[in-house]
Amino acid sequence: MNIFISYSHIDNEFAYKLSSALESDGYDVFIDNKIPIGNNIYKDIGKGIAKADAVIVVISKNSNRSHFVANETISMLSFLDKGRIPLVIPVVLGTDTPLPAGLNRFNYIVIPYENEKDNSNDSSIRYDLYGPKIKLDSSLEEDAIEKIRLILAAHDEKIKQNEEEQRKSEEKVKTGLSNYIEDVFANLKESENRNKKFAFWLYLVSIIFLIATIVIAVAFAVNKDWQTLNVEYMIAYGVVCLFVIIILISLSKLLFTLAKSFMVEAIRCSDRIHAISFGKFFLDAYGAEASHEEVLRAFSSWNIDNGSTLFRNQSGEDYDPKIADIISVLKK
Repeated sequence: MNIFISYSHIDNEFAYKLSSALESDGYDVFIDNKIPIGNNIYKDIGKGIAKADAVIVVISKNSNRSHFVANETISMLSFLDKGRIPLVIPVVLGTDTPLPAGLNRFNYIVIPYENEKDNSNDSSIRYDLYGPKIKLDSSLEEDAIEKIRLILAAHDEKIKQNEEEQRKSEEKVKTGLSNYIEDVFANLKESENRNKKFAFWLYLVSIIFLIATIVIAVAFAVNKDWQTLNVEYMIAYGVVCLFVIIILISLSKLLFTLAKSFMVEAIRCSDRIHAISFGKFFLDAYGAEASHEEVLRAFSSWNIDNGSTLFRNQSGEDYDPKIADIISVLKK
């Protein structure tokens, strides 16, 4: 867990003692005396606050006069309002130290100074940069540090629990998504095979109807009996054959169009399988680090036709034999 300590350098004795205690507990503590020489102080402090899981603000009359602490407080509150810092622990040095605006919303810990009552009217002894400083009440200081350690331990445990729950949730989503993808693969493959079978059978029946049309036309043309029969009979016979041929051609056209539609749907299923395969590869390779939006983009191209289908676009004109046009030609 990352901890940021904000303090005035005049109160460095307590800040360093607190930092050492927290580091002994295994926490990663950011305190400005760790900033390497030559580094940008403001930039490093900003990174420390942004990275922090908890912020400890040491408040004293010294820190209330420090523009560094004021800037750190403003930055910390900004991150807090965005939900980036879940825990803020104000530690007030001195019972009569006022809390800065913005920090009075938090519950805080107070550590009094030694003999504070005897020196309550002499603030210069306690807070002047060049004058003597009264030390904190040692027993209450140790109690406060121990209390802070307990608070941070509970907070660290809560963070670990949340991370574990998030990991389990992500694993559950990933497992569920993998199972869903497998189901989609199976359904698409089944649809592809079914559409291909329908297409092949419809193509076959369409060809059979075309062959039947040719056979009837040839049989009528080579029939020698029509010369010995009367004209009325042959006209009626010819009209019947013509309508049978028209119907067979219409059915052949209908079946061919349906076969084409089924074949196109089979090809689309194959394309969808290919597109989802890329999404599955992305999920297997980057699923742990990928964001929600990246996963959506990886699978966004599976429906490449936006749900359109040839069956939806078909109309009666696709199968219209246009008998009136044929009769007009026959009349001519």
